[in-house]
Amino acid sequence: MRIAAGILLGWAVVSASGFVVRADEGMWTFDSIPVERIERSTGFRPDAAWIERVRLASVRINDGGSGAFVSPRGLLLTNQHLALGQLQKVSTPEKDYVRTGFYAPTEAQELKCPDLEVHRLEGMENVTQAVREAVAGLSSKKAEARRREVLASLASARMRETGLLCESETLYRGGEYWIYLYRRFTDIRLVFSTEKAVGFFGGDADNFAFPRHDLDVALFRVYDNGRPLEVTHYLPLRENPPSEGEVVFVAGNPGATLRLLTASQIETLRDLSYPTRLAQIEALIAGLEAYGARGTEETRRAYGALYGIRNARRTVVGELEALRDPDLLEGKRREERALLEALSGRPSLRKEVRRALREAARAEKVRRRGFKATFYGGDMPGGTLCKLALALVRYPVETAKPDGSRLEPYQEANLETLRSEILSPAPLHADLQEAYLATALEWLRTELGPDDPLVRALLDGESPQEVARKSVGGTRLGDLSVRKGLLDGGEQAVRASADPLLALARRADPILRERSRRLREEVAAPLESAAEILAGARFAVHGKSLYPDATFSPRLTWGRVAGYETPSQTVPPFTTFFGLYDRSAAFGGRGAYALPQRYQEGRGRLDLATVLNFAATCDTISGNSGSPCFDREGYVVGVVFDRNREGLSRRFYYDESRARCVAVASSAVLETLEALYDAGPLAAELRAASGDKAGRRI
Repeated sequence: MRIAAGILLGWAVVSASGFVVRADEGMWTFDSIPVERIERSTGFRPDAAWIERVRLASVRINDGGSGAFVSPRGLLLTNQHLALGQLQKVSTPEKDYVRTGFYAPTEAQELKCPDLEVHRLEGMENVTQAVREAVAGLSSKKAEARRREVLASLASARMRETGLLCESETLYRGGEYWIYLYRRFTDIRLVFSTEKAVGFFGGDADNFAFPRHDLDVALFRVYDNGRPLEVTHYLPLRENPPSEGEVVFVAGNPGATLRLLTASQIETLRDLSYPTRLAQIEALIAGLEAYGARGTEETRRAYGALYGIRNARRTVVGELEALRDPDLLEGKRREERALLEALSGRPSLRKEVRRALREAARAEKVRRRGFKATFYGGDMPGGTLCKLALALVRYPVETAKPDGSRLEPYQEANLETLRSEILSPAPLHADLQEAYLATALEWLRTELGPDDPLVRALLDGESPQEVARKSVGGTRLGDLSVRKGLLDGGEQAVRASADPLLALARRADPILRERSRRLREEVAAPLESAAEILAGARFAVHGKSLYPDATFSPRLTWGRVAGYETPSQTVPPFTTFFGLYDRSAAFGGRGAYALPQRYQEGRGRLDLATVLNFAATCDTISGNSGSPCFDREGYVVGVVFDRNREGLSRRFYYDESRARCVAVASSAVLETLEALYDAGPLAAELRAASGDKAGRRI
């Protein structure tokens, strides 16, 4: 796909004066919502109360996405695919909630999730000045270490003072540093989820496509002290669908964009990182498909993992296509030239920018020289059990250090979440974990060679399959009480344990640490220093009229409900239930196009003209899944669940000509709850929230 002239490459289009952000572009932080830009673009000017209520109604979900409160009793709307992990954890061979869906008619019947967390942003504090002063005059290597220490110290201090979850945020790739303060909810209960057959209708073939026909919806309830959370700020559902051209907003947590990278960083992604990641994904898919082929129960156990990995494959393929378009790299180079030109009257800063670009290019050369070792050497290979083994080995070592000297997952601000992951009661199927590890070890040996120090340490002269069989087959880490005993027993207990998976993690740990250290000091540190200089130069030219790259933190974006033109057709912005049934029939109702029994039997009860999915120009990416899509009055008209294929390039630039986010219409949610799921009480709660003026008018 060639990038059309004038498309925004990176985050802006190059003009004579530098960079210009398009009217509807951007993933804006809540401290810096561009109200004047919104007003010029939409005719609507959000005030401070509107912004605050949107922020407090929107949440981050630790399973990788977003959601929103939609009733005053803690009801939370998100996607079925975000609920997938929890659905699998509470399912059994006899009760497969992924296949059948789930509905709790009463609060007493709601299912408690084993390890789901919901985070609501309560406040933001700019600590840029403190960080700048702490690293002034230091080399890039020392500055990187000192920066980590200061941010960890500031976050942990605020956590002790407030009792909130406090995370450091690096914005504009070093232009600003913030502490974000979240309220952390851990008692989350499943209320409703659609079946995978409609939540992911069309399967991988229809993924990242539009028109789309998915009811990718789930509802949780957040509890506090054993009772449904009383929510003041929520976004109720709107029954009628949005109209074509209507202005809509999306509040969510976009995962990561790479729009502020330099040209040299883009080249490394194109030539090494993405092709290698794609090959690794293909190997893992092959390994898990072979495991799933063993039987019905293995297929069930592997489904969630395969869903996520196949989804990642689609993403990587689309993004690699964008990286390989020569217009992207040329656009980056134009950006860099334009920035230097805009600084022509500031020779000292211009010189710094030139030096920063050279340093970034040098760091990328270092990365390329040792690419394979650092790419594969950052984490313990294998599945959840292997990650837990490494966490148990590192936990007592890291927590004995000063907070700022620890690896990030072990810093005070992150310890509660880490402990909850280690002590999750979710089942860990040994045969699936063995398949994960055998596949990962085989891949490492193929890529790094049998003489690589990490490969030698892990295999110790044996085959990948034999190591996986002995390590996973002999481990007791699948037992929650054993993990708790090791966590409470500290370093002595971990060292004394003869558990084979812990032994494997102990052998790998020093090599993984050394490779991570080299990457951090030789590549990340100079890149961070260069990025700080580039961010400062952009601020000098543009102030804060630009938005930062996404960091899986709360953002606001807006756009319009819109179809688009392709070379061969006009794509309308809406799909309906008519289209769902037609597409199923066209494929004979087989495979990924088979509808659940309730849809086959209940067709006559549905208003088939109800809007099911719609497309909009809002600037979204992975992590925005589950985000509320709402009108200017604060009514939710849809829940974001995907992008179209043209939108896969959004990791690197924004294009409103054909790239679209895709949402499930609220009209479809209400229609199916009543017509198909016999979920009258749930629909009534949602409708009552929409009628509550105190909640709806924001």
